[in-house]
Amino acid sequence: PPQPFQPPLGHPCRAWSSLTSTQLKPCCTQPGIPRGGFSFENCQRNAFLESSLKGLRVPRARKTGTTIVGLVFEDGVILGSDTRSTNDSVVADKNCEKIHFIAPNIYYQGHIGASLIVGGVDITGPHLYSVHPHGSYSHLLFTAMGSGQGPAISVLEDRFKPNMTLEEGQQLVVEAVTAGILDDLGSGSNVDVCVITQAGVKIQRAVSTPAVVSKRQGKYGYPEGTTAVMKETVTPLALEMIEETVQTMEVE
Repeated sequence: PPQPFQPPLGHPCRAWSSLTSTQLKPCCTQPGIPRGGFSFENCQRNAFLESSLKGLRVPRARKTGTTIVGLVFEDGVILGSDTRSTNDSVVADKNCEKIHFIAPNIYYQGHIGASLIVGGVDITGPHLYSVHPHGSYSHLLFTAMGSGQGPAISVLEDRFKPNMTLEEGQQLVVEAVTAGILDDLGSGSNVDVCVITQAGVKIQRAVSTPAVVSKRQGKYGYPEGTTAVMKETVTPLALEMIEETVQTMEVE
């Protein structure tokens, strides 16, 4: 068998493994041996490094998902999503695609490391799964995930029924995503729908646009004196800048 790899002196993994050799194996042992599934053996090590090395910036989970939904109908699976891409309070893209191809009969929504909805059809029939960032999954008849999950799942729970027709299922998906768009500030723009059956896949972009920006009908400028000023009081304020925070946007 391959010999365990010893980290060099000064490497944080070496210090951690020597301190807790009875509790946790070093993270660098036996390189090159693949292991299936999810591994959480570095959680304690990361917590130790974060508490020991002051100023260490550990990676944080990225939150880029907004509203994605899916349901099983009589002939297959219907997936739906909004089209707004956000980075914190910045709208990065107003019309992005969130339904992506995996295989001829499988599509997924979301991004690896975020919440996923995986739907497809095989010889046993339609299947729908929700996959959480920490690795757990559920086999469901309908589901919703993302920041607009709450209002979307409430619509699905209220109106879903087994063996829905294509028209009923597609309308319900559109209404669920619309609920997420209208309730969640991160969700927005259009509703995309993907229908997966034994016959193939059909993607429909911008099936619905729930919140259309209205255009100004005319000029709203009023001449000075239109509204009478009854009383005016000016109070000077002494302001002191305590802290200035600048938000940067990641473009990669």
